[in-house]
Amino acid sequence: MQRTVLDLNTNSKRKVLIIGESYMNLEMETDSLLKNGNITYGGKYGFHPYGMTAAAAITVGKMGSRCVLCSKLANDSNGSRLRGYYEANGLDTAMITSPEKAQTGFSVTLYDNKGEIEHYVSKGANAFFTKKDIDEAFGTCPDLFLVPQDNLNCIASEPHAEESTDITESEGESNLTNNGETTDGKHTQCCEKSESLALYACNEAMKRRVDMIVDYNSSSSSLPLSEFSGIRAFIISDETLSKMTGFYLTSEDRIVRALISLKSKMPSKYYIIQVGNDTSLIYDGNSYQKITLPVPEGATEGKMNPTYTGAFIAEYLETKNMLRACTYAGVASLLTKANEGVLEKIPSRQEIDEYIAEKGIKTFVW
Repeated sequence: MQRTVLDLNTNSKRKVLIIGESYMNLEMETDSLLKNGNITYGGKYGFHPYGMTAAAAITVGKMGSRCVLCSKLANDSNGSRLRGYYEANGLDTAMITSPEKAQTGFSVTLYDNKGEIEHYVSKGANAFFTKKDIDEAFGTCPDLFLVPQDNLNCIASEPHAEESTDITESEGESNLTNNGETTDGKHTQCCEKSESLALYACNEAMKRRVDMIVDYNSSSSSLPLSEFSGIRAFIISDETLSKMTGFYLTSEDRIVRALISLKSKMPSKYYIIQVGNDTSLIYDGNSYQKITLPVPEGATEGKMNPTYTGAFIAEYLETKNMLRACTYAGVASLLTKANEGVLEKIPSRQEIDEYIAEKGIKTFVW
């Protein structure tokens, strides 16, 4: 009889579920001065995973924590390359599925030396999320759930169509009948037209009592967050907090007033405010703590890198200490920004620990 040996160091770890879109990104530097007719010549280029979902998930994986990524990749070269990259960074890809006759989502980023950036995005396989995907993802029994950073509008058929509804080539090259079956006879679970699967996933988290992390952005702002329960941490930038509450955040006192206002609108155990590129302020409804970190040489100015959320989740999974998690998150963000912000340069837990030791940063205990 063959005996199965469990790796307790891996399987006993708490894990986070991240649901979102996956894209292969072509990033190219361009120079308008080299424009020749309809052609604009550029410089260096590269291929990378794209989007906030990818950044958060890869950061969790690189820090050695458990992350189940639920996403969509096609059975093509870009899909194989992304899946391999995710797995190489420690992600659990069992919940990544591949719709037939679809292309992996693709994005193009063009930037110049003036700081202007343009993004072009084709959803591809990302247009094929269903409720079944969400249900199966929560079947992995996560300990934390990151509120989706994409809208995840469900693929849907017309509710009263008598004939099959064609999904055009640009939306994935698949045909659905009005009962949710594809023309090749395989069942696909559909939603009501335009139903948000992001909201469906959040409702599943609440039903299953899985704590949620909110990284507040344009997608999550469309969700009825004020009605949610079980939000463990609500992460928001100071600029967005100011717009949401109407307070000009010119002092810590005004930030606290804005936080009190936010607490009355958005229920959460903790609130984390990103101030500039080096400071976090953590509020638990009664008191707050401020963390300001030394900025490494070469780190660009501006808001926290999206890796902040992933590093925060990874450290919180390990220690359940909010201030320590914010410290690791801030360091991860700054080190990524010091390396041109690309996902390939997201630091490991060891690199973060080395930076903390080198700079003498205190890992706070609340």
